[in-house]
Amino acid sequence: MIIFSRLFYCRLLLGLLALTVFSVNAAPLPRDIQQLAKKHRIRTDKIGIVIQRVGDDKPLLSYQAEKAFNPASAVKIFTTVAAIDLLGHAHRWETTFAHTGAIKDGILQGDLYLIGSGDPQITLENFFLLLHDLRNRGLHTINGQLVIDNTFFNLPPHIASAFDGAPLKSYNAGAGALAVNFNAQQIVLQPQEKKIHVYVDPPNDNIVIDNQLRPGKGRCSSWRNKIRERYLGNETRITVSLKGIFPPRCGQQSFYISALSHEANAAGVFGALWKQLGGKWNGQWRIEKVPPTAVTLTVFESPPLSQAITSMNKFSNNVIARNLFLSLADSNTSRTLATAREAFHQWAAERGISGGGFFVDNGSGLSRQTRVQPAQIAILLQYLWAHPLRAEMIASLPVLGIDGTLRKRLKKLPMQGHLKTGSLAAVKSIAGFLRDEAGQDILFICLTEEQNNNQAKQFQDSLMKWARRQP
Repeated sequence: MIIFSRLFYCRLLLGLLALTVFSVNAAPLPRDIQQLAKKHRIRTDKIGIVIQRVGDDKPLLSYQAEKAFNPASAVKIFTTVAAIDLLGHAHRWETTFAHTGAIKDGILQGDLYLIGSGDPQITLENFFLLLHDLRNRGLHTINGQLVIDNTFFNLPPHIASAFDGAPLKSYNAGAGALAVNFNAQQIVLQPQEKKIHVYVDPPNDNIVIDNQLRPGKGRCSSWRNKIRERYLGNETRITVSLKGIFPPRCGQQSFYISALSHEANAAGVFGALWKQLGGKWNGQWRIEKVPPTAVTLTVFESPPLSQAITSMNKFSNNVIARNLFLSLADSNTSRTLATAREAFHQWAAERGISGGGFFVDNGSGLSRQTRVQPAQIAILLQYLWAHPLRAEMIASLPVLGIDGTLRKRLKKLPMQGHLKTGSLAAVKSIAGFLRDEAGQDILFICLTEEQNNNQAKQFQDSLMKWARRQP
């Protein structure tokens, strides 16, 4: 019996794929596609397209497929497949509570350590369960400090304003070994009798709400324009000041911010939830690596990677993507962005994806440096289609007109598809699988740059309709 290695399997598969992946830069656009581009005012020199039925030798359409583009969040497909291959679909992360000092009669005389290992899905519910387990073990009072150990990833300070100058936007939150609730804070506005109630979800002791909102009249489509927001403080503690008018008839509304460091956010949520669970904490918080003498109290095991990729792709969650990408780093090295890139690009090269400007920055798509060719995405999608875990990975992608970031797209048309979108300023991308009118599956990739995003979206939608009709 001959046992084939994974690398041999990949090379064999890619040898077969090489027969179906095309040389294409010189091919002109068909007349009907030129007309679609003209209709939607799209510059044809700034688009890259591959449309090919699964299993066919030749594409239905291939245009500038070997030109490198910024794929924006469509790059998360690469993060998905690399994570499945390198970590395994059942991979889980652990978040740990440990302590120094002694516990007697439910009272800790010492410090409580909260230790992250890169779990990309420490949601409010999961964090609550972790704290609830502490209480179930009898701990009720902490006479010491909460110490945050976020050192599993070796990262420089995250500059949230670096990408687009919007540091409070939740999509700009960085990676973190202890990323509680994706380091996002939801500010909720709730009309009550003669007042507007405002609260933070999850509750957070490091966020203070200065609520000066008044009930008033206004259009619900522009309710936030009537609110004056101020954020006072720094990444360890912040006051959110809200002034102005909120129309009660608009019902409950909310918006998200990412105003705190990962450590301050974790400490703030811990403090608020611990009190809700009836616990007492007589101390402050600090950042420090856990000492080897610390005693483990409880460990929370995350849901499997297969759930993480669904959460990441359906809603294009950048924190999940960044954490997954960093988790790719060899466990024998320091887990830095550089070592994660090295592991990722080695994985990609083994699958025939390299050269031509190919570079993936952080796995999330929130980068101006990431460059990918449509042909390289086609190779990835062909590899995904032949993968033993194809169904699991494809199911993680948004469904056209049904859910995630595609829930409102082409909703009224009888189209079927699992695709990942991406959007940055002047960048619009979409890649994945469509089903044509004959029930056959199609690889569909369309990347655009230096275009009006709304026009690019309309062009992509028209192109999907075209692809489904092809004989």
